[in-house]
Amino acid sequence: MDAEFRDWAGVRLPALLRYAHLLTGDAHRAEDVVQTALTKTLLGWSRVHRKDDPEGYVRRTILRLVINDRRRSWREHLTASSPEPPPPRSSSSLSRG
Repeated sequence: MDAEFRDWAGVRLPALLRYAHLLTGDAHRAEDVVQTALTKTLLGWSRVHRKDDPEGYVRRTILRLVINDRRRSWREHLTASSPEPPPPRSSSSLSRG
């Protein structure tokens, strides 16, 4: 791991966790999002650290991860029963038995 990234992430981690917690409303989800965002940042650190605002890059990544997660959850609608009732069984299929 790049020592410069490790030092930067260690200093900025509390602020990034607070930001993610504000967005998610859940401390555990915030930790997951920050970990994913920092992993993505580390993979591109040679490019990201040359920019003027690496924290802005990480915060945008966190925001995009949270938005994508919410979009996925909006598309998923869990129900106790299937959305369509099963087709009625005909009396002929019951008598064949």
